Amino acid sequence: MQTGAENFMPILFKVLFAFVILNMILNLILVYTKRLYVYKLMALYWPSVFLVFLGQAIFQTGDLQVTLAYGASFLSMTLFAMIGHEILGRKFPVKKFVLFYLALVPLTLLLAMAGFGFSVIAMPFAIGTAAPLLRTGYMLLIKDRKKATRLQKVFGVIYFVMTIHCINFALFRMDPGAQLWGWLVAYALYDVLGILLPTIALEEASITEAARLQKLVDDRTADLKKSLKEHEGLLKVVLHDLSSPLMTMRFYLAYVKANAETEEYVEKAKKSQSAMEKIILEIKNIYGQKNRRDRAHLKPVGLEECFNDVSFIFAQKLEKKNISLIFNNQLSPNTRVLADQTTLTHSVLSNLVSNGLKFSYPNSQIEVTAKEELNGIILEVKDQGPGIPENVIKNILLEQDNESSEGTSGEFGSGFGLSIVKSFVDSYGGQIEFDSRLQHTHPQEHGTSIRITLDRA
Repeated sequence: MQTGAENFMPILFKVLFAFVILNMILNLILVYTKRLYVYKLMALYWPSVFLVFLGQAIFQTGDLQVTLAYGASFLSMTLFAMIGHEILGRKFPVKKFVLFYLALVPLTLLLAMAGFGFSVIAMPFAIGTAAPLLRTGYMLLIKDRKKATRLQKVFGVIYFVMTIHCINFALFRMDPGAQLWGWLVAYALYDVLGILLPTIALEEASITEAARLQKLVDDRTADLKKSLKEHEGLLKVVLHDLSSPLMTMRFYLAYVKANAETEEYVEKAKKSQSAMEKIILEIKNIYGQKNRRDRAHLKPVGLEECFNDVSFIFAQKLEKKNISLIFNNQLSPNTRVLADQTTLTHSVLSNLVSNGLKFSYPNSQIEVTAKEELNGIILEVKDQGPGIPENVIKNILLEQDNESSEGTSGEFGSGFGLSIVKSFVDSYGGQIEFDSRLQHTHPQEHGTSIRITLDRA
């Protein structure tokens, strides 16, 4: 019986060597075709298995020699554990296990010098090689079982079986009747691994590729959403900022139609038409920029002309509600801010005054103040309206639209005027702050103060 086993062992060794070499070649091809990290680990794993088998084939006698030859399998088992962690998207703590294993080397030598039997001498190395496998099996079948695929769970079972096989080495390696069965089990395990590892690797490649494609889709979707939002923002600016000059023009053209002496009002209508042309031209410029927050288009802007244009645009509305628009310019004549004159006039100041006008009560006032402080030029627009709720201010700061509220004289708006202001102030590199007192909490001193900080040119 023993003679038959001895005759069979060399054949089994040759089959195992051929099998391992075949898998080495297969995994080298996989690495060449697709350079995934898991393929690289597999390409290192099979040569390490080859070296372990070679060492065990050479050192088959002597307790310490056989144990040390088996100890080299720590490398292959660690690589095998790294493969299992990689398919879970986890990092294997190589350093901890290497230090643990190195600590077992002197213990093994001491046990051999003390004259203990093979099982005692080999047990530290058996535990050291089993530990990475046990941890990986635990991760696949217990800790990460919810995210592990069915194939990965089968893989986890293999880790536990190989853990037991490592311990059995110390217990039964020197038992003549158990050697053949041990090698047959090893052959069966590596045969399964030869099929399972490439399958696992292909599944991992499929998962990785799916994740890559999903990321591309997500990135493209995000780009499209961003582009759509920018286009939507430009449309809002056009719709909102053209409305005031159009209303002014309509008023003066109606006056022209009803009166003989019309030259003054024709000039005012032309001025409104010129304002619309400037707005449209600036929108074209913004549309042509890839990045709206690029400050290269900003220029020194004098505020006096901006104030005059705003006063002209809202003259009729102010008169209709009997509201005073006060410009308190505390800047020196040569002081300039870094901005764009068209958008500062029609998208920022006009929207702020329009908002104040809409929510101010008749016979009140709107005050626009310009002054210089240490952190820049301050533009403050203050009204005596009912105030802005905190949740509305929060949406403005996030550049989100709000539902349009009815003005004090029944006026309706778009709901996105102040969001446009925030967007353009950001494009200037400025800041915007709100200080609002609601009428129901401050009956005597209610109103809103919107403070904008811009860089001095």
